[in-house]
Amino acid sequence: MRPAGVRQGKPRVARDDLRVGAISSRAASGTDGRLSTVLAARESAAFPGYAPVPPAQASGGRPREACTVDTERNAGEFRQDRRTGGRADDPGAPSGGHPMPQSPRSHPITAALHTLCLAALAGALLPAAHAQTPPFPVKSVRLVHTFPAGGPVDFVTRGIAEELTRLWGQSVVVDPRPGGGGSIGSEIVRAAPPDGYTLLTGTHSGMVASPLLNPAVKYHPLKDFTPITQMVNSPFFLITNAQVPATSLKDLLALLRAQPGKLNYGSVGQGSSTHLAFEMFAHTAGVNALHVPYKGTAPMIVDLLSGTLQMTITSIPTVLPHVKSGKLRAVANGSLRRSTALPDTPTFNEAGMPGFESVTWYGLFAPAKLPRAQLKEMNATAVKALASPALLARYGEAGLETVASTPEAFSRFIGEEMDRWSKLIRQAGIKVSE
Repeated sequence: MRPAGVRQGKPRVARDDLRVGAISSRAASGTDGRLSTVLAARESAAFPGYAPVPPAQASGGRPREACTVDTERNAGEFRQDRRTGGRADDPGAPSGGHPMPQSPRSHPITAALHTLCLAALAGALLPAAHAQTPPFPVKSVRLVHTFPAGGPVDFVTRGIAEELTRLWGQSVVVDPRPGGGGSIGSEIVRAAPPDGYTLLTGTHSGMVASPLLNPAVKYHPLKDFTPITQMVNSPFFLITNAQVPATSLKDLLALLRAQPGKLNYGSVGQGSSTHLAFEMFAHTAGVNALHVPYKGTAPMIVDLLSGTLQMTITSIPTVLPHVKSGKLRAVANGSLRRSTALPDTPTFNEAGMPGFESVTWYGLFAPAKLPRAQLKEMNATAVKALASPALLARYGEAGLETVASTPEAFSRFIGEEMDRWSKLIRQAGIKVSE
């Protein structure tokens, strides 16, 4: 009977190799006859000292076990051979023989198996090394925003960029890409690879108003982007040039009704959130004004200060110093509560338009299909940046409310915004050509 663990059939070793080993051993020991008998017996027994282990099961086996050589058993048999001249498990070996010519580990078969084991173990370790997530970032990050430098979006973007630069140890480069009510810059980020190195300060204009109002905008804020966190909310304020003869919302509404279509208002572009906000105000109040679109807040404010433009609805950061200087007038606050930045300005609700609310927001986005683990890490870093005392103070002084939401909460909020504004647009009959 063949001992347990012995391979069936002949071993896959060239017979010439066996003869070479036998000749070398005879030269060393001078015992040609007996050694030849031992080697012949070893060959016929298919090397029972090598106990192959079945390959490890896929459900949890280890590569190391799949190529283990039973060296302890070989060593025991080797010691037995030295005492008896034959193998303990080889009934055909002669008794009283001479010591084996080779130790088990010096045999070519054993050496080859050890080499294969080492190679298999090295190969098994490679996937784990490759699976490790590389550190992020290892180079500068591009943060696109969608309006000209000097406006409220630029103000918010540069604030978060400074804090992310500090936390990441890599530069976060602000890249203004104005135009299209926020759609041009948004489209640039949509087409970028989802590796975290191209991000977007998305706004209500680019992510809600433009997709709903502008047929040329083909992207969707949830299908074509990865929301990371909602950074801030910013109430819209109804602002007029100081020369407009209306010091309150009641006075302004009376003026608009007395001169329908004669006064003008500015927005940051066709289909932008400021365009949508003023049209909702005009529809709710039953008034009409001439729309003058601009490519951003900064050029619009220039005309508003000069008197070329008479009014607008915009967020507070860039107009705040001009309101405090008296060059511009804040007529009403779009939030449901007064702003700490302009506490003397009443809300629309207080000023005579109950329930009217107009608030914009800014959030951090990546292209679609950002890996989940990277999204989690980027959200944690962004939330930490938004919680820094310096940035909280900077945003708070400008009348902004820091949010710092999770990706899930931000996605839900965007979905609700899309539903809410699509209904309002249909009800008011607002179109991008207005």
